[in-house]
Amino acid sequence: MINGFFLILSLIGLWVGTELIVKAAISLSRKFRLRETFIGLSVLAFGTDLPELAIMVDASIFPSETGGEAGIILGSALGSAISQISFVLGTVSLVGAPYLLRRDLVRHGLILCLSIVALFIFALGGTITRLEGLILITLYIGYYILLIRQKNYRRDYDTTTHVMSMLKSWGMIIVGFMLLLGNAKLAVVTSLAIAAEFDVTSSAVAVVIIGLGSSLPELSLSGLALAKKRVGVSLGNLVGSNILDTLLVPGIGATIHPLVSDKAIIFYDIPVLFVVTLLALYFLFISPKGISKSQALLLMAVYGIYVVVRFGGEIIF
Repeated sequence: MINGFFLILSLIGLWVGTELIVKAAISLSRKFRLRETFIGLSVLAFGTDLPELAIMVDASIFPSETGGEAGIILGSALGSAISQISFVLGTVSLVGAPYLLRRDLVRHGLILCLSIVALFIFALGGTITRLEGLILITLYIGYYILLIRQKNYRRDYDTTTHVMSMLKSWGMIIVGFMLLLGNAKLAVVTSLAIAAEFDVTSSAVAVVIIGLGSSLPELSLSGLALAKKRVGVSLGNLVGSNILDTLLVPGIGATIHPLVSDKAIIFYDIPVLFVVTLLALYFLFISPKGISKSQALLLMAVYGIYVVVRFGGEIIF
């Protein structure tokens, strides 16, 4: 019971730290007059994925005696990605209708699908090696370079938009990182304790609990952006975050220490992520004005079924 309390506390701390960094990043991006879609796909995708990155760094550098860190790294990244492309996208679609320009949807959607396939291929052998981790990092860097080379500046920038001072922005970033590092350690320790207490794998705890909890920044940011009619920020953040979750997070983790992936991750979590991604992209492609309410509810239902099967199955069997 006490471990569950501290896990929830750590997730709240991760959310608060991320919120501080994201707000500062938005302000800095506005100062440089960047396009909303670029902000969502790159700046905010990186910012809202800081919980997964912080957990990955802590779990890789400070291994425990049980050796369950690999499950936490892969589980939290995959759980977050699945939650974002189904539950989060479905939830924000009930608020409004997020969409991307068709050319952006095809380009970034294809890259997202290929990144999931690459992760599956590397995990298929049971271990993601340091070399494979470096390849995943290289793929993400290549993607980021493509983003930067596009036309990312706006001439119609609203000069009346409030922008924080550089000093305040960097101060918020520093405080946010301190919160992230401290709460990431707490999340890893309590997740391993909960896995041992309920006799389930660490990846199950990470996929269901940490994955959903670490997607809270994407939920709050995308929902707020959509409510303010900033659709490029809203959906771009979700797509960019999932590309980062499937390339950079496991890539850095495997580079620090090879990641052992269990069968549930290989044959359930990654395939589910691929299928639900195709479903979400299909809805977005056939609905130029955004995902409908019925499609949103279907995505949320798929996530609910996934969670019941993933976590419930481990407890029963």
